[in-house]
Amino acid sequence: MEKFKLVYPTIEYEAKAFDYIKEFKEYNSQINGVGGLDRYSNYNDWLVKIDNDSNDSRKEPPRVQATTFFFVREEDDTIIGMINIRHYLNNYLLKEGGNIGYSIRPLERNKGYAKKMLLMALDFCKSLKIDRVLLTCDKNNIPSKKTIISCGGVFENEIYDGSYAEIVERYWIYLFKEVNNKKYEIIKLLGHGKSGYSYLAKYENNFVVLKQIHHEPCSYYSFSDKIKSEVNDYQHLISLNIKLPKMLEVDTKKECIIKEYIEGKTIFELVKEDKMESIYINKVKEMTKVLYQNNTNIDYFPTNFIVQESDKELFYIDYECNEYMEKWNFENWGIKYWSKTKEFMDYINKK
Repeated sequence: MEKFKLVYPTIEYEAKAFDYIKEFKEYNSQINGVGGLDRYSNYNDWLVKIDNDSNDSRKEPPRVQATTFFFVREEDDTIIGMINIRHYLNNYLLKEGGNIGYSIRPLERNKGYAKKMLLMALDFCKSLKIDRVLLTCDKNNIPSKKTIISCGGVFENEIYDGSYAEIVERYWIYLFKEVNNKKYEIIKLLGHGKSGYSYLAKYENNFVVLKQIHHEPCSYYSFSDKIKSEVNDYQHLISLNIKLPKMLEVDTKKECIIKEYIEGKTIFELVKEDKMESIYINKVKEMTKVLYQNNTNIDYFPTNFIVQESDKELFYIDYECNEYMEKWNFENWGIKYWSKTKEFMDYINKK
């Protein structure tokens, strides 16, 4: 497996750094996240410049403190990408520049390197105690958008950039979140549903799931009070003895819920990896017997079920439940996604 590292620029990378810029010019590709390297012919002058950039006491408004890294493949010490991390935001960066700019050299694209580099950069941002970072991209830049979302980007809005006649999309990636006066470290995004974003989070070395309620429009589903619905649904399912992760805390004001973390793979992952077993169908059918008797449906999509590795126990990890409708029960809807059916593959291909 290839290994990569973020490297602070030094004189030893002079030839490789200029070769990196040369490749962009040869392919007529836009250059981002290089800390102005493309505007320098003297490498030593550029090293002084980025050294000044990284020292906040040397910055003059409107410029902000920033750190530039090479993203280097360890095997051959090749610069695969560059990334520029702004430690805080001024008015311009808050609008459309964001905390992070980056690029991958043209001949190394479409290999998943941008995501690897961005995740490393987010770890650096955590070391700076930044609670959330802003990333922006042109609306028609689909690869960049997918990279941002895969790293936990939450869409806020889009704006029109008159300078380039482009629509710019703005995304926030959360690194820390405060819930009931406790600061949780966000480890990674677990999933994004109709009602919120779920993250693997850590507090005092304990792993939990942090769910942040969102209010993005949903064309096929409506909620009243989302946080109240989550609590009521949880209490209803617990009363029916449905296996769920425990609800540990609720912050009504910030619309956050802290859940027990159940380690294991989702049914979705097991189907995708051809590791699905009939025992899990039997277990969910046992759930349905109780649910149907109590006029209740849950969301049977396979991302909402996790198999606990130790004993193969099946947990429903979403709290959403609704009044029973035959159209949306397991046999008529959910089961279509519990194997590699056309519906399952269509869903995969849309991602």
